[in-house]
Amino acid sequence: MKLKSIIESERKSMEKINKIQLSSKFKFIGSTVFSISLVSTIILSFLLEKSENKDFYIITAKFLMLLGMLMVSLSKEEIEDELVVRMRMQSYSFAFICAIMYVLVLPFVGYFFGFIRSNSEGFENMGDFTILGLLLAVQLAMFNVLKYSYNEK
Repeated sequence: MKLKSIIESERKSMEKINKIQLSSKFKFIGSTVFSISLVSTIILSFLLEKSENKDFYIITAKFLMLLGMLMVSLSKEEIEDELVVRMRMQSYSFAFICAIMYVLVLPFVGYFFGFIRSNSEGFENMGDFTILGLLLAVQLAMFNVLKYSYNEK
């Protein structure tokens, strides 16, 4: 009996986590933050080519890009029904699988091409920005593809 109450408590807490979403207005805010930080990253990489603070500004702009994409990803749709929730969960699982495949395959591809070019630097470490950016970009792209495919039906 006690085990069932623990399991029920865990299930309820997981349902609360699944319902964490931002207002639909954050989709515009997140898109704006992402766009501004993307342009800032490009401009700063050219303007601050020899500056000692270049890394700080680039890392901050990349962090803001991820934050903007996360805001868009977590924001609700205008009409949030069961189909939209299902599409969102499908897009998260697809993004997770793509990121795992990317992380597992890319080091070997890099090693293979390095071996062909006689440049045996070994395996390269992928950064957190690359993996998180890939996760969020694939999730947003897949969610929009699913959303528009269901609208056409």
